[in-house]
Amino acid sequence: MKSFITLAALFGILSFTSASAIAEEPTSTLVASPEEARSINSAAAPIVSVLVGPNKQLVFNPPYINNVGQGQRIHFDFRAANHTFTESSFEKPCTKIPGAQFDTNFGNFNPEDIPNFKPFDITLESDKPRFFYCKQANKTPNSHCGKGMVFAINVDAWTFEQFQRNAAVDGIPKIKGRAPVVEEDEQ
Repeated sequence: MKSFITLAALFGILSFTSASAIAEEPTSTLVASPEEARSINSAAAPIVSVLVGPNKQLVFNPPYINNVGQGQRIHFDFRAANHTFTESSFEKPCTKIPGAQFDTNFGNFNPEDIPNFKPFDITLESDKPRFFYCKQANKTPNSHCGKGMVFAINVDAWTFEQFQRNAAVDGIPKIKGRAPVVEEDEQ
């Protein structure tokens, strides 16, 4: 008996057909549900790697990633200083959101800068935008977040730049009588 199998899998639909079965009706069909297809897609999707504080810089590298789907895994490699990966919001980049799903806290010190010495992986449960920061020295003049050490998922370049600008305001201490810092190009 000739067979025709259709499998909904990676990046759409893959069809496997025996050459002699093309003119006949399919005798069996296997179709994955949307949940199964999403699971198959996620399992096959590459792991996205992010360096946290590479070369003693106050950055996540890359600083943002886009088009990351549900079930996708992101690997964080904490380097050098003691950084955190803490969930925040677009409006308040240097403030931990209530009920944050992700906060590594201060257990990531890697003074010898050994790759993957203190790794941290997350698996996304949705494809909505997410915002994060390093809370080291938060709300002080040495705030990592206030100096731009923020990270975002599923945002574009413009949104990330706005998020980083918000961090420069949210991350610095509020001192009575001090004017806000204004960038030269904003004057």
